[in-house]
Amino acid sequence: MKAIYISLVLILSITAISCSGGGDSSPSSSTSTTDDTTDTDANLSTAMELSVTIPSITPSDEFICIDFDDSKSPLKMQEVYTGKWNLTLSQDMFESSQYKYCRNCECEAADEYFDGVEIGWRSLDFQVGTTQEDNVAKWRWYTSELTSFELNTTAYKTIVPPDMNKSNFMAGVMLNDWWKKEWLASVDTTMDRILNDTKSNWIQYTPIPEITQLYPSPLIVKDASNGTSDAELIQIISSAHAKGLKVFLNPSPWSFVEDNTPSDHNQTWWNEFEAQWRPIMLHYAQLAQDNSVEMLEFKMWPNIDALTTAEADKMNTLASTLLTDVRSIYTGFIAVQAIMYDTSMPVLDVHRNGDFIATNLWSYYPWHLGVTKDDNVTEILSNLESEMDTWMLSYYENNVTKPIIIEQLSAKSYDGGMVQLNSYDEAINPFYENNTSWNIDLQEQADVYEAALYAISKRGYVQGTFAFSFFYWNSIDKDLNIRGKPASGVVSKWYSWMKN
Repeated sequence: MKAIYISLVLILSITAISCSGGGDSSPSSSTSTTDDTTDTDANLSTAMELSVTIPSITPSDEFICIDFDDSKSPLKMQEVYTGKWNLTLSQDMFESSQYKYCRNCECEAADEYFDGVEIGWRSLDFQVGTTQEDNVAKWRWYTSELTSFELNTTAYKTIVPPDMNKSNFMAGVMLNDWWKKEWLASVDTTMDRILNDTKSNWIQYTPIPEITQLYPSPLIVKDASNGTSDAELIQIISSAHAKGLKVFLNPSPWSFVEDNTPSDHNQTWWNEFEAQWRPIMLHYAQLAQDNSVEMLEFKMWPNIDALTTAEADKMNTLASTLLTDVRSIYTGFIAVQAIMYDTSMPVLDVHRNGDFIATNLWSYYPWHLGVTKDDNVTEILSNLESEMDTWMLSYYENNVTKPIIIEQLSAKSYDGGMVQLNSYDEAINPFYENNTSWNIDLQEQADVYEAALYAISKRGYVQGTFAFSFFYWNSIDKDLNIRGKPASGVVSKWYSWMKN
């Protein structure tokens, strides 16, 4: 086969660069909703102007904001011309004289990078009637040095493989499974990027009710710190539909407190969990029905790795009753979550009564895609196919015979990610400072997607895949995000083949 190399410069012009268990995580945001209409009509006799020139590499569909070191929201600037952004600033618009620039009002992970200082601030000398001229030399996680990266595709498929077994395939991406209000202004352009850069026809969205207490009885808060309000969720759904994307809604209860006995809850505990979760699950069923959501995920358990048979027996009837009540409200497709990498995971009645089974395929745990961090596409493919047929196919044939949806297909972007050399987020997560002990590896992430999507394309029992995750801004980081990375080009190629 002729060697093919794809320049990242080209990929960034045609492709796009977000945890649910094991997904991305972000520190909770303390800022409030971004004000999309800044005070540009401020009287210049009481105001000054900030003007910034940004790097030419800045994605053309991203906007610039100013973040002040106080409790107020980032302020969205106005584009004067390509590469130049301004804001008329009155003194009542901020409290601190410390400020910095960021992209898409993501002022934790998409900040400017100060030479030698990972996270720093500028100082503002407010003087009425003046203009302060600034220059951003570099963005965090989006550096000019990486534009010379070339993706080695010599082992990649270049034409539709003859053994592909797909029709009416759900080709999707999963947006971040946590939310910040500042991202609302980026939703429409993000949908455009998903369409153009991944060739998806679906998105998955996960609002996160928070389990704030487990004992003596569980308590679940619907609108949690990193959750999504109904109004914001409806706007996200409406934006996807306006762009021609179908929506898979996955309300998922997350526990932010440690469960010391995760496999030993008594019947009373499960009754109380159901009483807490029922109104939330039914609420999302009604919201999905009212907003023409095409698929809804059902679960009646916390975000867990597995259920024991003893646990399942205690909540099987509760789950079946709740699914029946969800069906009485919601008329679209229902996917029921299952854990398929633990062969002891029991099959519940709800698994047989859903339309699809939803599961995860993470490159880093507990799947063993690589024996070493340097395994190539062929080796990854061999490992993955063996494990898929051991777990997924066995579950499908012996238990439920429902089509499988891989709701989270994910691969990290650091050297060794597919064998999980690092297990703590702070080393690779873009919301923390860059840890130079771990090297970025865009090739590894792309190789995992190439092998995984080829394996999936050959298996008729898998009817949908959602790549996890897709940020609201470009980020060439070490984590799971695919926006702005070569992996999105790999996704685009396979989705173009598989959904037709």
